[in-house]
Amino acid sequence: MEGQKPQGRPLFEDDGEGFRAMAHATIAMEPADQSHVFTLAVAVRLQPNGPEIKREPITSLDLTDLYSEVWLAYLRSGHPATSYSQLSMCVLPVFREENRDRCDGFVVQARGPNRETTSLQFDIRAVYHVAQRASKRLLETSVLQPSSYLYYELVAERRPTPPPSLPAAEGAGVGTFVNKHIPLKYLNLPLQPLLEEAKAVGSVDHWIPVFYTLDVLKMAERFSREGAKYEPAQESGGVVLGSLCSCPDSGEFFVLATDVIQLFDADQTSFSLTYSNKTWARIQQVVRTRQANPATRTERIVGQCHGHNFLPCAEKGKGDGCEQRRTCQMTSAFVSEHDLEWSRSVFVRQPWAFCHIFGLDARGRPVHRQFGFRSGRLTERGYYLMERLPMLSRNGDAHHSVPKTLPSEENT
Repeated sequence: MEGQKPQGRPLFEDDGEGFRAMAHATIAMEPADQSHVFTLAVAVRLQPNGPEIKREPITSLDLTDLYSEVWLAYLRSGHPATSYSQLSMCVLPVFREENRDRCDGFVVQARGPNRETTSLQFDIRAVYHVAQRASKRLLETSVLQPSSYLYYELVAERRPTPPPSLPAAEGAGVGTFVNKHIPLKYLNLPLQPLLEEAKAVGSVDHWIPVFYTLDVLKMAERFSREGAKYEPAQESGGVVLGSLCSCPDSGEFFVLATDVIQLFDADQTSFSLTYSNKTWARIQQVVRTRQANPATRTERIVGQCHGHNFLPCAEKGKGDGCEQRRTCQMTSAFVSEHDLEWSRSVFVRQPWAFCHIFGLDARGRPVHRQFGFRSGRLTERGYYLMERLPMLSRNGDAHHSVPKTLPSEENT
């Protein structure tokens, strides 16, 4: 590592991209000021206490995933029918007490149509992708060398509130736009009976629980490992269908995975899987058909699954003898940069979406892990496994469970 570690305890350590968080201290949240607005940016340095070499603005687009997570929190607070477009978002910096422009994070607050508010606080890791963007620009101009480390921190700037825009004069020919609020489709489904019946796999939190049946999980694995039969092995997979569910007792939101659509006509290589126009056309046709059926009208794409059908070191060509070690914790069930970019692009404003990756450990044994959005990144999380799906009435409410699973789309 070039340079020194930042003073104090960093928020997180190097994760292979050459970044270090600046030291953090006691925080104090600044209330909203009617006369000023805040703009956030990432300030980067080559040394922890060196001069600032670039300031990369944080745009609303950079915060899209975080806005979506706050929307999910709002849905869970007793407002399950609220659409994303009905919320107004406000970003407040969380300042360090000893420095009133340096921040340890920020708060995103959502205000609903009846002025109810929900907030989530994020730390500096939530803008890691902005620091990456700054790094790429510095590399392009040779200010930063590929082997160098980049230190970054979050800064806030106060700017005067812009004056309100004047109404357009009558007859000026300005068009009128109507923002149509499309309510979220979901099932009313009690959560507690499912928790009593299901088995937790891995470390499960209650941010957005995912429930599989054993048949659906096996289907996801079969499609994901289909590419392993080729020489060389290729990536393969599918999209997971399911329904969003709201518990009428607690307000909790969760996902009920009901089926998997296998991917066909995709561009498959050993380390990538690219959907073609034909792939998407088939997926959309299946989803539209399901949504036209009253029994499955709430189904949507809730996640994706694919196989990393290679040994842990194969992608980078390391070949460092993992298979010869007595113990090795490495697996190929990890989120790649391509996986993250794909999920951010396809699952825009869908904070419940997940990515289930089926891979291999250093001995070639099958392993799999599920990842979901938290703080704008895909982080590992557990899930619940059930033997059967709950039976639903025509209006979407749950009754009792029956030993039934839905057929795969490949058979319909």
